[in-house]
Amino acid sequence: MLREQRLAEARTLLERICHNPAADREPWYLLGAIHQQLNDLPRAASCYTRALALCPDHADTHYHLGNVLRELGNIEEAGAHYRGAIAAAPGHIEAHCNLGTLLEQRGEDALALECYRRALRLDPHRPELHYNAANVLKRLGQREAAEQHYRRALALKPDFAMAYNNLGNVLEDSGQADEALECYRRAVALKPDHVEAICNLAAALRDRGNIGEAVTCYRKALAISGDYPKARLGISLLQLLTGDLAHGWEGYESRWRVGSLPPRSFRQPLWDGTDLDGRRILLHAEQGLGDTIHFIRYAPMVQQRGGRVIVECQPALARLLKHARGVDQVVAAGDPLPAFDTHLPLLSLPRIFHTTLDSIPAEVPYLDLSDKAPAAIGALLRTGNGSRRIGIVWAGSESNPNDRNRSCPPIHFKTVAERPGVMLYSLQKGPRGLAPFDTPDFPVTNLSHLLTDFHDTAMAIRHLDLIITVDTAVAHLAGALGRPVWVLLPFAPDWRWLLNREDSPWYPGMRLFRQTSPGDWAGVFARVAEALDRA
Repeated sequence: MLREQRLAEARTLLERICHNPAADREPWYLLGAIHQQLNDLPRAASCYTRALALCPDHADTHYHLGNVLRELGNIEEAGAHYRGAIAAAPGHIEAHCNLGTLLEQRGEDALALECYRRALRLDPHRPELHYNAANVLKRLGQREAAEQHYRRALALKPDFAMAYNNLGNVLEDSGQADEALECYRRAVALKPDHVEAICNLAAALRDRGNIGEAVTCYRKALAISGDYPKARLGISLLQLLTGDLAHGWEGYESRWRVGSLPPRSFRQPLWDGTDLDGRRILLHAEQGLGDTIHFIRYAPMVQQRGGRVIVECQPALARLLKHARGVDQVVAAGDPLPAFDTHLPLLSLPRIFHTTLDSIPAEVPYLDLSDKAPAAIGALLRTGNGSRRIGIVWAGSESNPNDRNRSCPPIHFKTVAERPGVMLYSLQKGPRGLAPFDTPDFPVTNLSHLLTDFHDTAMAIRHLDLIITVDTAVAHLAGALGRPVWVLLPFAPDWRWLLNREDSPWYPGMRLFRQTSPGDWAGVFARVAEALDRA
């Protein structure tokens, strides 16, 4: 109260001085500072502007006016005044730093990084500047440089909890899982209410098989921050992973609140599971290609509730899903949508139908393809007459956050190629399908150039004897077609594959081969080789 009183008295005095036509920059600058401290931002901006009119090259006035304008939401003008401060005083570290922060907010990371680097050249001993630079470098994919700056920030400020947390993220992305785990522990120890670090610690524990500890961490985050979406989603994924589907589906709806998966906005209402009585329902894909193939199995159940089922899916799946049971119409994402009355994202269907482990709709095949394989594919497959024809896939999409764990080096499939009576066919698409194969000691027939979409891939799968694949959309495609498929799983599997079992309740006949320790693909392929020898 005393502080506010003194500020008010100073304001009154300065206002009298400023009313004098002969007043110079100084009283207007000081009056702006007082209005800023009293949070009267429009008046602060007016006073700073008047001060600049009297002295256009005053760096601190530009700087403080930039701060006020940024708080008022005038981002462009704020940036101009930070630049004005730097032009007037190139060594104005705070102006460099705040301009960098503003550019970050606008998504101009490269320019923001240059601002932080200039500030660091002026003073390399500020931990916050190293931290800001590291955050930008992390987003730009320059993990090694980001790691160096996080470590420098921590050397300068050993109790910097947020730097420990973000360093953990970089180390996790670089495959340094054990050190990442320790960083998360340090972050939480330094700042016990840091819910983001707590959730990162929970995820790291989950990935090492410490399910109980992970649940405890997520519950701690919820105790601190109410219905924290990332913690709620994390618990739901653990519930699904451990087979508690009934509770897992409810919490899984939190996926729309974590930021990376924005919900669709339609004027039509979400379907609540009630009878549709002939209404048109739009089921729309929301995540990966495999998810769409996985959950299109629910279309007949929606149809049985009286709905005319329209499916919007990824373009690569449009031709395939015209053969899915229960689907009346397919629209490729990006094409105009037909009229519909209600809608639902595909992965919300299990909650609507109260799916448990005992009630999973697992009748396969649920993709009914009557077409024949294109002639070129058929010709290549006929070259394997008399052999066991095995289709292989070793990598998923690089955009998947877990790709570094679920994809494997293709050289491991040499173990499969060495089995007697086996012929391998590559179904791998994209740039990762260009590995040098078909050598005398590692013969593989490449089909990828003939697979224009997943319909073509399905045609090839129907004529193969077995599919061996990492956790990709091809695993779901083979399962949906009812074809024999062996799926190679990382130590920390996706929730749908559950734990400690070699089969999948989603796909009868599917076999799961799991890593027994993180990164142990050699052990997985040794068991695959044994299984092939016994078959």
